[in-house]
Amino acid sequence: MSLLDLKSSHDVRLVWIHGMGGIGKTTLAQAVFNRLCDHFGGSSFLLDMRETANRKGIEYLQRQLLQDLGVKSADVTDENDGIWMISEKLQNRKVLVIFDDVDDLEQIGKLAGEAGWFGEGSRIIITSRNKNVPVFEGGRVEILEAEPMKFEESLLLFSRHAFGNENPPEDFRDLSEEVVRITGGLPLALEVVGSQLRTSYEHRDRVHWDHMIGALQKIPARKVQDRLKISYDALDWEAKQIFLDIACFFINEEKTKAIYMWQSCGFEPYLAVKELVDASLIKLADENKFSMHDQLRDLGRKIVRDERLKDPGKPCSRIWMHEDALKVLREEEGKENVEMLSLSYNELSKDFILTKQELKSFKNLRFLSLCGSNFLGDLEHALPKLIWLSWRSCPDVFQGTNLYLKNLIVLDLSRSLISETWKGWSQIGMCKELKVLDLTSCHRLTKTPDLSVCTKLERLILNDCVNLVEIDHSVGTLKCLKYLNASGCHYLRDVPEVICSLDGVEEIVMVAKGNFRDILKLPDSIGTLSRLKHLSVSLARSTPPNSLGYLKSLVKLDLSWSKMAELPESIGGLVKLEYLSLHFCRGIKELPDSMRDLKSLAELDISMSGITRLPSIKYLQELKVINMRGSVIEWIPISIRKLKKLEKLDIQDCDHLRYIPTAMDPSLLTVSCSAPEMGFGEQRTRIDWETHLESQREMGRAPCCDKANVKKGPWSPEEDAKLKDYIEKHGTGGNWFALPRTAGLKRCWKSCQLRYKEMGRAPCCDQANVKKGPWSAEEDAKLNDYIEKHGTGVNWITLPRTAGLKRCWKSCRLRWLNYLRPNIKHGEFSDVEDRVICTLFATIGSRWSIIAAQLPGRTTNGIKNYWNMKLKKKLMGNFYINPPGTSNLSCGLPSTPEQRHHFIAPFSPTIPTLSVPSSSTSNFYELSPFNSSSSSSAATNLQPQETLVGPINMYGHEAASCSFSDGSSVDKDHHHHQFNHHQQVPNNNLQGFSPSHHGNEILGLGDQDIINYGSNSTR
Repeated sequence: MSLLDLKSSHDVRLVWIHGMGGIGKTTLAQAVFNRLCDHFGGSSFLLDMRETANRKGIEYLQRQLLQDLGVKSADVTDENDGIWMISEKLQNRKVLVIFDDVDDLEQIGKLAGEAGWFGEGSRIIITSRNKNVPVFEGGRVEILEAEPMKFEESLLLFSRHAFGNENPPEDFRDLSEEVVRITGGLPLALEVVGSQLRTSYEHRDRVHWDHMIGALQKIPARKVQDRLKISYDALDWEAKQIFLDIACFFINEEKTKAIYMWQSCGFEPYLAVKELVDASLIKLADENKFSMHDQLRDLGRKIVRDERLKDPGKPCSRIWMHEDALKVLREEEGKENVEMLSLSYNELSKDFILTKQELKSFKNLRFLSLCGSNFLGDLEHALPKLIWLSWRSCPDVFQGTNLYLKNLIVLDLSRSLISETWKGWSQIGMCKELKVLDLTSCHRLTKTPDLSVCTKLERLILNDCVNLVEIDHSVGTLKCLKYLNASGCHYLRDVPEVICSLDGVEEIVMVAKGNFRDILKLPDSIGTLSRLKHLSVSLARSTPPNSLGYLKSLVKLDLSWSKMAELPESIGGLVKLEYLSLHFCRGIKELPDSMRDLKSLAELDISMSGITRLPSIKYLQELKVINMRGSVIEWIPISIRKLKKLEKLDIQDCDHLRYIPTAMDPSLLTVSCSAPEMGFGEQRTRIDWETHLESQREMGRAPCCDKANVKKGPWSPEEDAKLKDYIEKHGTGGNWFALPRTAGLKRCWKSCQLRYKEMGRAPCCDQANVKKGPWSAEEDAKLNDYIEKHGTGVNWITLPRTAGLKRCWKSCRLRWLNYLRPNIKHGEFSDVEDRVICTLFATIGSRWSIIAAQLPGRTTNGIKNYWNMKLKKKLMGNFYINPPGTSNLSCGLPSTPEQRHHFIAPFSPTIPTLSVPSSSTSNFYELSPFNSSSSSSAATNLQPQETLVGPINMYGHEAASCSFSDGSSVDKDHHHHQFNHHQQVPNNNLQGFSPSHHGNEILGLGDQDIINYGSNSTR
């Protein structure tokens, strides 16, 4: 990292990492890329350049680099054109570029020849086995030699693969240390050898370990491939063939097509692939594609080339280099030995013509890859065992006849010039065994051909057919179809209704790309697809049909980039759903309550969405990953603490996030964040959430004051002054966690919060030269003009000064929100609004700002005052409260959702019944109905119940005052008109107390409201 020196923002720097193969150069570069790519305006990782340049040419790499770095029109015609485009298009862009496995310095000259080709601060990282460094004119070059791992690190890596732990067991420690010494600290060798020895360890077979050590000792340390071949030799014959196929042809190829070919050969590919993965000889990368270390790839190809040593007169079984392929095609002998052949280098093969003469002798060819070539003449009986034909960039004119490929299983025509009138379709119709048809990026295709004769077709891929308008109705006859991909088909408006008649379909992918139109809607019959497991579709504004909830087999639902406004309540019926993505669904503001029924959900992605809050998620006990990156989420529900299996929470770039529960579950392993900005009043402060949650894990939820370097005990006057000054300047918005650090206090946040309460909560209006009292018309006009000019996203703290108002910022904000906003709704509340308020109060309590968000035009203060002054009395009706015969008075409005429901439901028939579980364990008391004409003497005692109303909060003393949201206050001598029957409760003597008559009212009660009854504070 020091060589990159990111703080030096002006120079362009190249870092050259060299070392022997298998030592970890690519792994190091990948780790640096993953860590730093977000710090640059663009990034590109060109993997395995040596192989890519040999097979696809330098122009392909130039085009890939430009596309990765955001150049929209990257049509590179030749390498000189590519050099010009790179130097012109990227010179003002700060980029991070990694060129992996470079063996030719001329390649770097054509991709990053000069520092001036890139913007200031750019960083170029190159990995190579070569020590020679290229000339990088105008830039600084740093050299790093990759060294073998240290012994302790090597032992740890080996142990992970051999034992599944970071330390070897004692009875195998001596053997483990011997293996580590022999392998010389090469990560690849440690990984492969360790994986091979794992089975022997599980059987406690020390003899096999001794044999492995003996074999390794016979091979010089620098002959990495020979050591890796020991693991290859241990494979069975099928696994060896599959390993060689991948090494020669299928690196970065999707697994599914190859599986079809191997099954047709009579192999058991799933078992063999698992064996190769377990042996660390291959990996399955993103999108289920094969990947392989270049040392292992070279090992596989060397094994194939060595076949000539056994029979020098015959070609190899697998031919992947185009020069060798052209040579074999022109020869007459030895073709029957060839099983797989690639003629895919565009510049040399695009005009090549294949006739029966070249093909007739390929009796055992099972895989043929072409790029732009064509067939000519009568091809009867040619390629009788061909299973997979990859014919990319196929020309629009088909010149062959009788191409009857009776064993063809996979046909790839991607990036071709064909249309629905192409003459080759009639030849494809003769392929009765065809199971996979790939038409990716066939831009001339406007309608799929008649496929009714392909009765065994299982996978139809139409990805990026940008001009496709219609899927032919013959698709409805494909009873074996399992997979349909029509992503990026901009003019395809609906999921075809005929698809829903195919009950064997397991996966549908129709995702919009770029700024193009979405799929308009899902058909109502989508629910009939009883075997559908994966649905990815970008919808327009229409809500998905309720039948979506009938997909009982659905495991993955991806609605990314959809424009719909809501999800159907029926989504709760997806009992097997494990993955739900609403990425970039800006129209959805909240999730349905039925989400709680998704008991199998393991991953939820709401990144970049319009969702502002989550419903209660405590029932989603299988949830492991929540991705909120870039969303407008405002708060995370406290019920997230209940998710015992949660492993990752991604809150990067959540600029609206205001609250995250403290004391998160220690099982939370990873929190991805970029220190989201959390509101502290109107002043924004950054919080180190990663440190916060990590400290909670380490401490096992210890009290915040138990942390090291946190001061305890009495507060000093200097500390009081710091706290008061900070809050007077920045206000209080609930973000107490960040306050100690930002205010320079060595106290825990809880201590700061409690101390501020003790200090009397001096309002900002008490500052000098700040006007109080009613607003004038002139002041209203100033505030209105300022908001109209600068918008509602202003900094309220600085607004009074910049707008020329001698008011505190809080007064300005409340004046705007509660009186001046143009969309404020005045007048009486409707019955519908009453029901909304009561329903939400029963569910979430007195969270008035959230309730106000559901009533457009109503203000938080307006709803709160309406509840306290009218609606609550309407609900309570004619009731009186009798005290219990105990010393603990506990009465009033409920505090938990379940109790609020019991309070509201009996007295308001129009309120829908809610079933909200309660977490409270307190005992409460029952309100008894009474007649308005009854006297207090008719009261019966208030008895403790199990399901009743919550407690009143009572604090303060005789001189205490009540504050209102508009900044006014009421003290003992100037009671508000709503407290005209306010009765003093005797200090420390609550037993036997009861109101003097039934007219006494208890008002303003909610989760946060306070009433003063003497100096005794009682809940």
